[in-house]
Amino acid sequence: MADIFQDCSLTGGITRDCKVNLTAGTKDPLALLNLQDIVNPLVIDVNQRNVVTGITKKFGTKAFLFTGINNSNQPVNTTEKGTYKYTDIHALTFVAWKVDPEAARAIEDFRGARIVSIYKDENGFYRIQGSNGGMELLTSTQTVNDEETGGAYNLELEGRREQGQPLFLAVYDYTNPENPVYDEGASDLLFNELFEKPSKAVSAVSLGNPTEFTVVSTADMTEGMEVSFSGFDGTLGDAVNGNSFAVTITSTTTFTIALDSTALANTVTGLIQ
Repeated sequence: MADIFQDCSLTGGITRDCKVNLTAGTKDPLALLNLQDIVNPLVIDVNQRNVVTGITKKFGTKAFLFTGINNSNQPVNTTEKGTYKYTDIHALTFVAWKVDPEAARAIEDFRGARIVSIYKDENGFYRIQGSNGGMELLTSTQTVNDEETGGAYNLELEGRREQGQPLFLAVYDYTNPENPVYDEGASDLLFNELFEKPSKAVSAVSLGNPTEFTVVSTADMTEGMEVSFSGFDGTLGDAVNGNSFAVTITSTTTFTIALDSTALANTVTGLIQ
């Protein structure tokens, strides 16, 4: 089947605990991810080579949301013909309106990083910039006393390592293979998932001091990272569900938290995130 559309490492680590998720009616949503936080390869639609149907993030990471106002997010994608080959350039200028400490730290982390952006174009499709080599921060300017922007940051990103125009992040209904239908609702959910940290199932708990948990692998966890707990029953659940704890890695499949659970009880294990 022919493609429907014409086919024309953040190193600092943008892993801020973004508190604001996309909500209905938000205008000009822009998701920024650390390229190194994406587990390759991307999940590509078997029927359309420029459509991504899934982005898998490393454990403990998620996208940071910047919300534009009146088209303040301006992606520009250019193909230049050189002497021997074409060069695809993905560029983005945007205004970071939310200038709280968390956003300011995220902007600082852009330095020397490789960034992937996902934005919604004028046709209502989500597009992915920088999926091949990421985009670098070129300029970050804050005019503190600008009354119009309220001291917002103006940022410019550019990536010159891409291979074609930005991919699409989309879900299609192939009930009729000859006339696939774009599923806007499912595509919105796919975009919203970028702002959720991946979860990991706990297979066993060793009550004691400290409390030890067993998972499939701790390879994607780091010493001292904070994880949140959900789905545990009993008095252990009362102690951990909805709370976050720093972890100590004890083996390739186990970690502990600073919790004395000697007198607690648990029969159903849950999830960490």
